[in-house]
Amino acid sequence: MEIISGDEMNREAERGYEMAVRALSARDMTIEGMRQFLGRKKIIREAADSVLERLIESGLLDDARFAERFVERNRDGGQSKQALRDKLRQKGIDREIIDGALAQIGEDEQLDAALSLALTYARKYADKPPREGKAKTAQALGRRGFKWDMISSVLDRVFSGGDEDEDFANSWD
Repeated sequence: MEIISGDEMNREAERGYEMAVRALSARDMTIEGMRQFLGRKKIIREAADSVLERLIESGLLDDARFAERFVERNRDGGQSKQALRDKLRQKGIDREIIDGALAQIGEDEQLDAALSLALTYARKYADKPPREGKAKTAQALGRRGFKWDMISSVLDRVFSGGDEDEDFANSWD
């Protein structure tokens, strides 16, 4: 590892800060996302740490604000809280921050999102046999992170009941 002088470190930190501010003007980023960005830009780790500290202290980089905005932008996208939680976790955000951001989404809102999505899929699969359309809709909701209790409730509302319902529920496990 090469040793650099304090002046060189300051110049590197300033160069990294300018890059970071430009990047943040284009899109919001997490602390981890910015750390990776600076690494891709070949900013020395010590300088990158200094840049991150400066951005956090100035309020330009804030994981809690990022998580709240992310949830706000994506809450109507037909995704479950679990799917949003997973995406935020992949972005390097702490569990407590994620929990705080997701607290704004209520169970009724999740039910409405699942119902809306189920109706979309039910229309998409209207030409399929009812059991197949129901199964495909359930799978789509499951991929979006909705829990079986909610999926089952939504399927009951969207699809007319039949004697295959119990077999269908058992096939899910």
